[in-house]
Amino acid sequence: MKHTTFHTATAVALLCLIFTQCRPQSLDERMNYAAEHGILDLSGLAITEIPTEVWQMSGLTQVNLGQNQLETLPPDIGKLQQLESLILYDNRLRNLPDALAQLPKLKHLNIGKNQIRSLPDVVTKLPALAELTWTHSDLSVLPDALWAMSGLTHLHLNNNKISSLPPGIGQLANLKGLFIFQNQLQSLPPEIGRLSQLQVISASSNQIRELPAEIGQLRNLTMLELWGNQLTGLPASIGDLENLSSLQLNKNQLRQLPQE
Repeated sequence: MKHTTFHTATAVALLCLIFTQCRPQSLDERMNYAAEHGILDLSGLAITEIPTEVWQMSGLTQVNLGQNQLETLPPDIGKLQQLESLILYDNRLRNLPDALAQLPKLKHLNIGKNQIRSLPDVVTKLPALAELTWTHSDLSVLPDALWAMSGLTHLHLNNNKISSLPPGIGQLANLKGLFIFQNQLQSLPPEIGRLSQLQVISASSNQIRELPAEIGQLRNLTMLELWGNQLTGLPASIGDLENLSSLQLNKNQLRQLPQE
């Protein structure tokens, strides 16, 4: 029997093609689909305002408003009490309304590629928030309030201008995924070793020259992506990562690997 290799990229491309052909295209079609399925996708429509009918759809669980021209998010967002996922990526937002804190089930929030340069207070008040995406935002300094969000399990800060991660990162005790690739990091803080639940670190395309020995304390780490940095060596403690299944180190300046 001949075995056929079906590459992941091929599968993703096929799924994207199928999804694009099958999903509603016009605004009316998307609104009707949302009313029936509880999933609203208004992305890529170049809208400047959200249709008022949206706020009557109290059963919505997912809303995608990405790639539009929204400058404000109305307080009516607080009416969507069942909302679990909100994508605001690639708009013109500068802040978020306080009414966002009225969403008790919101787990996933994407505010990337807007004009939000400081963390809105309301984001820290979301009781169920587990995943925060704040990418492509020209961030250079991260706010202390971010480290108080102990419920976060996934934090996406890639494609910014961040030069350092503060020690406060060690307070995110429930973090499982840290995505900080394409920044200007020169190192990772020793406090990263406190993140005992961490499974993925994606820190490629930075300027990292060395890793802290404390990285060996991350016994649940399965993926460590560090390609495209300036590493010349690795700490011996890297050998303590017993669950590590993927280590990407290409495009560095490694001269030797730790002895077993």
